Amino acid sequence: MERFTFADCTIQGRLIRDPELHTTASGSARCQTAINWYSGKHSNCEPYYSLIDVTIWTQAGMDAVDNLRKGDRVKMVGSLKREQWQDRNTGANRSKHVLHVWDSVELIERPAQDQPDQPSQPDYDDIPF
Repeated sequence: MERFTFADCTIQGRLIRDPELHTTASGSARCQTAINWYSGKHSNCEPYYSLIDVTIWTQAGMDAVDNLRKGDRVKMVGSLKREQWQDRNTGANRSKHVLHVWDSVELIERPAQDQPDQPSQPDYDDIPF
């Protein structure tokens, strides 16, 4: 079941770290990772990238831990939420945006070096008949 709200957004990019599975106090599965994507170029023509932390909940989170890894190109749909906290060391107020995903995670591409070796094709000319 997909959950859509007014704040739903779709992000496509590469995972910058392996998904990590955690469990909430109530026992719900929660996977945490982050995605980056190309955002354009600075005035000096250097490319820049945007980054967002991602929390993937329940079964989708468990599946992400089992099937995704750093470098994979993915597409996720979720709700963008602002999280706030107070820094333990300085007491300063902090905040960041996090994409909360419930069930829409799609692997688009795995980097070539991580592809499993393809079985070689048999040489049919060497088969005696």
